[in-house]
Amino acid sequence: MVLKAIIVLIVSMLNILLGILIFKKNYKSPSNISYFFLCLFGGSWGVVKFFQLTVLNTHLHDILITKLIYFFGILAPLAYLLLAYNFPYKIKIYSKKIFYHYYWYLQKSD
Repeated sequence: MVLKAIIVLIVSMLNILLGILIFKKNYKSPSNISYFFLCLFGGSWGVVKFFQLTVLNTHLHDILITKLIYFFGILAPLAYLLLAYNFPYKIKIYSKKIFYHYYWYLQKSD
């Protein structure tokens, strides 16, 4: 059990380190910022999982560890959505006229 927890901690710390390295490479790029947040929140979730596997105090689990797992477990997918929105470039916003004409074309073809 301890070996499993140590592996989780090592992988989580490497994930955070990778995010920091990518962020330092180009800190102005929205893709790099999004990837940094993804690595940070995913790695933080893994670090909290390490504490969940090693801490035996159930009171501490109820007060802090479970809430942190939920917190970082929710932020990691949100960071993934942010990355998907910005990678490799920001999605263009189309005007409503294009959707109106497309809808009109679909109605006319029926």
